[in-house]
Amino acid sequence: MENFENFEKLLKSACIINNFISQSHNLYLKAYPLKKFSEIYQVDVRTFKKGIKLFNPKIGIRIGRFYTINQVKIIFESIGTPEFLSE
Repeated sequence: MENFENFEKLLKSACIINNFISQSHNLYLKAYPLKKFSEIYQVDVRTFKKGIKLFNPKIGIRIGRFYTINQVKIIFESIGTPEFLSE
C-alpha cells in the first residue's frame, strides 16, 4: 500500500507541458503509448509501468503499443490527472 501511495504522490505532483497538451492545459483524449504517459506524469517508463500494474484488472490489456481512449479515461480516473490540469 505504501508503494501505491508513493506512486500516486509522484504522479499527482508531476507538471509537464509539451506537444500533447494544448495552450489551455487540456490533455487531448486520444490513444497514448506508455512512453507518452510517462512523459505526461514526468516519471520513467519503467516506474509508470510498475505503478500502472496495480490498475491492470480495471484498465484491461493493452493491445499493441497504445492504450485505447476508454483505457486512457480509466487511467486518468484511477491515478488522477496531472496537477496542472486540476487548477
